[in-house]
Amino acid sequence: MTQPVDDRKHEFPRPGAVPYLTVSGAQEAVNWYVAVFDARLLGTPITMDDGRIGHAELQFGEGVIYLAEEFPEMGLTAPRTGTASVSLLIPVEDPDLVLTRAREAGGRVERWTYESHGQRNATLVDPFGHRWMLSAPLGGQLHQGDIAGFTWCAQDVSAAVDFYTAVLGWEVEKDGDSYRVANSTVPLGVEGGAATSALRCCFAVGSIDETVKAVVSAGGSQLETDPVMCRSVAGEDFELSEISGNERRPAINGNSPGDPAYITFETTDPDAFRTFFGTVLGWEFDGSEDKGGFEMVGVHPMTGMTRAPATTVVPMWRVDDAVAAAQRVTENGGEILAGPEVRDYGVSVHCRDNQGGRFYLGS
Repeated sequence: MTQPVDDRKHEFPRPGAVPYLTVSGAQEAVNWYVAVFDARLLGTPITMDDGRIGHAELQFGEGVIYLAEEFPEMGLTAPRTGTASVSLLIPVEDPDLVLTRAREAGGRVERWTYESHGQRNATLVDPFGHRWMLSAPLGGQLHQGDIAGFTWCAQDVSAAVDFYTAVLGWEVEKDGDSYRVANSTVPLGVEGGAATSALRCCFAVGSIDETVKAVVSAGGSQLETDPVMCRSVAGEDFELSEISGNERRPAINGNSPGDPAYITFETTDPDAFRTFFGTVLGWEFDGSEDKGGFEMVGVHPMTGMTRAPATTVVPMWRVDDAVAAAQRVTENGGEILAGPEVRDYGVSVHCRDNQGGRFYLGS
């Protein structure tokens, strides 16, 4: 996760000093850095007579960071004011994933992933008050099973374009009978003629031919050849796109307002869904129905599945302000189904558009 690849070593010179962090709760900090940054504990921490950890060493990629419990009697205290005088810069492979881990583990995202100076950067503050700057190369190759593109399918394409342009700020361009969202950081289109409004996903695969064979073998079917469209055993329609190596991997929670931030597959048969897509795409699942559903491990953008009365795909659209965007939903003929709700990851609003399509807003 945090190990710089060989061709990036020139960007991260050997530090002139080893950071020595003072924290309140040293063992908790060690556990946090291991879980969030994939750090590795070196040796056994030195424990003082009073039980406090006096010294611990963690390896981050090719570098090492020291840490110790605070010792106020020596003038060594952990940050408490909400400000930091030092920032720790580390290279990561996937800043979106690190931010997600950090947020779920109690960290605070100070700045979401953005692009500048040929890098993808982000900033977070850990629960112990230390500020971390993440740096990754632009792009990143699509992985097998990633969602390479999206199509919002509506009954009336013009009405859908008007609605989502007003609510999400989409800038669209005509593409035959459909539209392309020009300001999305992922391939995203809008098409009409659907019986019900919902999202259709295009999955990245190593070989379309082999994947189609796997679809049919697993009980699904191929619906179209250009583009290649299939249907799962549970009724989900999806497209396939072969990885060329030149595509850019989507951010795990979207990069810009109007991007897909989270995808929820609703299915009447979770067991059949898991078997089918585990076989066809190689998806691995974490969770259970008792916990509300499953997440597909490592898929970009972040994706989940839950049991529902009908099969459909429901997106969460990333916005700067979910409350303000929800107001635009009602102003343009949509409906608020639930929320705004404050969750671990931010603010969420469950909505229905002016043609009955459900979606979430997330900020």
